[in-house]
Amino acid sequence: MSEKAIFIGAGNVAWHLAHAIDKAGIRVDQIISKHDETAKALAQQFGAYFGTEPVAGSKADWIFVCTTDEQIEIAAEQLQFAGGIMLHTSGSIAMEVLHNKSAHYGVFYPLQSFNKNRQVDFLKVPLLIEASDVVTENRLKDLADKLSNTVLFATSEQRKTIHLAAVVVNNFTNHLFSQAEQIAQQSGLPSSVLYPLMQETINKAMALGAHESQTGPAKRGDQAVILTHLTWLKEHLPAFAYEYEIISQSILKSHTSTE
Repeated sequence: MSEKAIFIGAGNVAWHLAHAIDKAGIRVDQIISKHDETAKALAQQFGAYFGTEPVAGSKADWIFVCTTDEQIEIAAEQLQFAGGIMLHTSGSIAMEVLHNKSAHYGVFYPLQSFNKNRQVDFLKVPLLIEASDVVTENRLKDLADKLSNTVLFATSEQRKTIHLAAVVVNNFTNHLFSQAEQIAQQSGLPSSVLYPLMQETINKAMALGAHESQTGPAKRGDQAVILTHLTWLKEHLPAFAYEYEIISQSILKSHTSTE
């Protein structure tokens, strides 16, 4: 008989992880969420039970808590299961939040940004794992190895720090891309003209290291160009002018201190 998994939460992480779990040969048995329609949509992918409460006396090998950070402890407290390893998928919440919620518990953190409408090759998603005991750790490692080519053990403190780095890489960078799109639109040209540059920026940072691949007026200390940009921003996109100035100062300081 194949192993069974229960998911608490039916958001982006649960959506992608459930498909990866199913592909690994583990049966997605139940999707539990306060959002009934979202749970139904995910459960239908696997012929699984869905609802706001689990089936009475539910048993599973794996219980994945894929809720928002503030809901992890609440969900684990309210929904009791017989046996199984309980895991949360957060980057910033300590493993101990599940202490006394299950005899065996841990963290299964996929280091990626997920969207239900965009496919992700889960084999390329780094998995950061942590476990309450050696037995759980071994089982968790076996599971993770089936899902990803990159599996790393990480303490709660290490995971919290890498989550900060991930926010900067993903959320902050995307915010800057969004600002750049607005600026491009002001020019009357399509923002897609920036896409090759966006792609090369990422490729170069991965190939050379972000610090080594830095270019631009701030690195050069070209105050005349920076002033021209700030003048334009204050007129057309004033909310971003402050961010531009702070980031430019940070780049200049970073490269002045190392060159």
